[in-house]
Amino acid sequence: MFSASAQDVTVPVDYTFDSTTNFTQYHDTVIACFDYLMNTSCNVDLVKRKAVTDFLSKWIEATPTVEVSINKDVITYYESSPELVIIFMAAWVVNYFKSANYSELEGSMAGTHAVLDYFIKNESHLKQDDHIDKLIDKRNKGKLEKFVRYSVKQ
Repeated sequence: MFSASAQDVTVPVDYTFDSTTNFTQYHDTVIACFDYLMNTSCNVDLVKRKAVTDFLSKWIEATPTVEVSINKDVITYYESSPELVIIFMAAWVVNYFKSANYSELEGSMAGTHAVLDYFIKNESHLKQDDHIDKLIDKRNKGKLEKFVRYSVKQ
């Protein structure tokens, strides 16, 4: 395996995910990739950023351990800002690693908060999105959890 260093994250280059893969060996890498996305401006080193998002996408899609629910009632920005979906999914996974009794509500809340934080931090580099603005407004008014709770299956 070769790797490329991405500030404080090492992104695997030659990897395959199949039934023989030990997905837990990548937990620290998944966390580091998520932290990199959250802490690095979205307009910095786009090649590195693509490697990080590609790795996360492939790991999340292949892992049998974590199932991320893409609820379009929660991810209202799915079509308008699809680049934010990887932030949602990665936050879900990272928070899953840290929780004993994980629920769809907990995952959706973790993902949504991460997306809103990421969007606010990178707003000057991202296109304006009414869906995100509405979610930020709900969070500011203390109504985000009620909205997400209503939208997910319990």
